Amino acid sequence: MYNKIIDDYLNKVTRDMGHKQRDDVRNELRSHILDSADALAAERNTTVNESVIREVLARMGPAEKMAAGYPVKKGGILSDRFMLVIGGIIAIVLILAVVTVLAAAAGACAFLSLAPVQNGGISFVTEQKEYNSSHEAAKNITIDVSTFNGAVEVLPASSNNVDVKVVARAPQGKLDQISANIGMSGSQDDLNVDVAVQRLPGNMIPGNFGANVYLYVPEESAYNIDIQTSNGLVHVGDFDGRTLKLSTSNGGITVDGGQYSRIEARTSNGRITATYNATDATFETSNSAVNLNTGQSLGSLRAITSNGRISADLPDTAAYTIEASTSNGRISYSAFPMVLTTEEKNRIAGHTAGNNTEGFSVYLRTSNSGIELI
Repeated sequence: MYNKIIDDYLNKVTRDMGHKQRDDVRNELRSHILDSADALAAERNTTVNESVIREVLARMGPAEKMAAGYPVKKGGILSDRFMLVIGGIIAIVLILAVVTVLAAAAGACAFLSLAPVQNGGISFVTEQKEYNSSHEAAKNITIDVSTFNGAVEVLPASSNNVDVKVVARAPQGKLDQISANIGMSGSQDDLNVDVAVQRLPGNMIPGNFGANVYLYVPEESAYNIDIQTSNGLVHVGDFDGRTLKLSTSNGGITVDGGQYSRIEARTSNGRITATYNATDATFETSNSAVNLNTGQSLGSLRAITSNGRISADLPDTAAYTIEASTSNGRISYSAFPMVLTTEEKNRIAGHTAGNNTEGFSVYLRTSNSGIELI
């Protein structure tokens, strides 16, 4: 697996760093490596594999050279190199603060934010650019969003329009490495909304590259929604539709409500919180909790995590088959009398008592935490 290759490289880069700096640098570089690998793989019409990862690392240079770009505090005394970097940072920030005021006064579209980004050991100002588009809504709206290192939110609009805003960010002078396209086409009955943000292949320097996407849409329309991002949250308001497919990593997923035929929500290292109704629903994460409040009583419900608690608030009249398992956790189902075919310390299987359960199945799995049916 290429994860070991990445870990070996990061271990060499951060070997002499303190605990906090080590974690920050590892997270930054890992994100950069994976983003670069995704871009390189897409350029070659292939998938990320060991060969692609090795090429990305080769472009970044030896781990020792990368480590030299990060100032390290040793023996309680800051090195001369670090002091020089700090002096440079102060000078850059002062200069850019003046430029920012002048740019704002001129009404510049691309503006400078004073949020520091680690890049080769030096803190640079992040440059941002905003893209906007609007279109009259339709009865049925299909939304496809693909971005990276950013949040995606779909929220109720105050008008009968679909409004899209993309806020892209990059180290100063590197915004041309991000491509952001917004496409909206259709009729009064059907509207397609496509938002595609990607980092272009080329000089893949480390830095705070990414884009947030915000969509404001009317509540009266019916939706097919497909959202993909990384290292950012996904938040969808109370809408109805056929499908809701949400994917991110290192970020949470929140669904405020709505009724769909099918829901798929997947993340890692992020909490999933969903209020919903659906015929089929799947929720998957890791190292975090899954909290569900649902009116679902048909189809299948699957909730899977690790090192996180699962709670499912089901309708009082729900009848279902159940398979739930955990390790080092407790399964609580007192709200629903059960007829169990399997009852072990960390696993149960069976069905609710007294009702027809053939139309609804519930599968719950976690580790090192509990499961609760409410």
